[in-house]
Amino acid sequence: MAEQVKSRALHGLTLCAWLALFGQPTGALLSPTSSPIVATAASIPSATQKPNTRPTPPSPPSFGGSESLGAETGPAAFAKADLDSVPFLPSWNLISIPETPAVSTPSDVFAPIDGSYSTVWFYDACDPSTEKWKVYDPSNPSGSTLTTISPTQGLWLDATASGTLPSTGELSTTSSWQLCTGWNLIGFPAGQDRHIKTALQTIDGKYSMVYGYDPSDTQDPWAIHDVTVPDWANDLQIFEVGKGYWILVTEDVTLDIPNEGAAPTVAFTAPIDLSEVTEPTDLLGNVSSPMLDFWRVSTRLIGQSDWQELSRGSQPRAAEKLATFDPTLLLNGLHELKLEAVDSLGRFVEDRISVVVDGQMKIGHFTLSFVDLQIPLSGLDIRILRTYDSRDTRLGDFGVGWTLDIRQGFYQNNRPPGDGWQIPATSGPWGLPCSVVQETKSHLTTIRLSDQEVYRFRLALKRPSTLIGGCIA
Repeated sequence: MAEQVKSRALHGLTLCAWLALFGQPTGALLSPTSSPIVATAASIPSATQKPNTRPTPPSPPSFGGSESLGAETGPAAFAKADLDSVPFLPSWNLISIPETPAVSTPSDVFAPIDGSYSTVWFYDACDPSTEKWKVYDPSNPSGSTLTTISPTQGLWLDATASGTLPSTGELSTTSSWQLCTGWNLIGFPAGQDRHIKTALQTIDGKYSMVYGYDPSDTQDPWAIHDVTVPDWANDLQIFEVGKGYWILVTEDVTLDIPNEGAAPTVAFTAPIDLSEVTEPTDLLGNVSSPMLDFWRVSTRLIGQSDWQELSRGSQPRAAEKLATFDPTLLLNGLHELKLEAVDSLGRFVEDRISVVVDGQMKIGHFTLSFVDLQIPLSGLDIRILRTYDSRDTRLGDFGVGWTLDIRQGFYQNNRPPGDGWQIPATSGPWGLPCSVVQETKSHLTTIRLSDQEVYRFRLALKRPSTLIGGCIA
């Protein structure tokens, strides 16, 4: 079978340059054949390699990549799989069933689509024999070698008509199965689509390449994720429910796909709360979840309602860089940073810190002021100033960046002054009630008269005492 090396223009250019510098991964990806029911090693084709090209999977038998799918089965009409149904086209389809069927025999699983397919193939990489390809032929069930269907299997379905395979059964709490060194054909037994690195985080560092196949894309059906190239160079980023995948593992491993577990956890690790920031600074943090959907870092000037997104991602982080916070484009003052994460079940968590933006490192800063009114008085004149500041993204009196000041200056609290205090009823010396004040959250107040004149205050509660029904300070 002729090798088909296909890639999108940008993907191909970037990968050719990368592979020319760093070489190519090794290994051959296997595909089903149109041989008799009992496949032999000689009948299983493998991808050949050319200089400066990575191995690509050969197309399934009888599929030259140029079949016309017709309007009714083209990409726009190809439905997306879900937990209840897996659509397929009259071609080779790389699928999986998301849920564990009540009866796992191929004749029962594929009974709803009888007459719409010719064979189903599975590649068992952990089979010690040379006959790793297992096949189910509905016209010869007694001679078939594929006898059990599982959500962990990636399945080549050779369909003769378009249709939908019902998925009936139960979604496993966690699916665990063995992958053996080399190419493995796997399913994706999950309730939601997930980023590939989230789905494979239990074998992180132990796989090198993943392939997906989309029969509706006749120009480029193969999607690739190669760990040796930057993420932006990969066109396979998401594992989708109802699809199967080839994965090349570098050692024997156990893959776990959980469908329940702890909620995400997030935390900033640097800078610390109330740090002074005068130059571009890396924001470091932790993001952890077995089913992470996405995380996001945002900022706002305290007092504003709208957040500005700095970065987002869909992969866990461990004390790693999340974003760069650039104070050279911001007004001096208190700014709030927020790190939030959402998992596949919709659970949401966040962590917030405040930083003090200060200093005169303001690249491209532009400001302009007009005196609209001046009343001379003994001592200090009263002046009304109309000022534009390119760093100020707030909607002011005359538009974004404009302010009308009778007197300069403003104050900020990093949080409501009364929030973040505890006065335990019995925690003082000798058990005296309401005698100790505990600060559970940081407090900072700034009064800024100009970029050069700033006053900062740390709030403290004094003289705690008892009050009917509680404590006061």
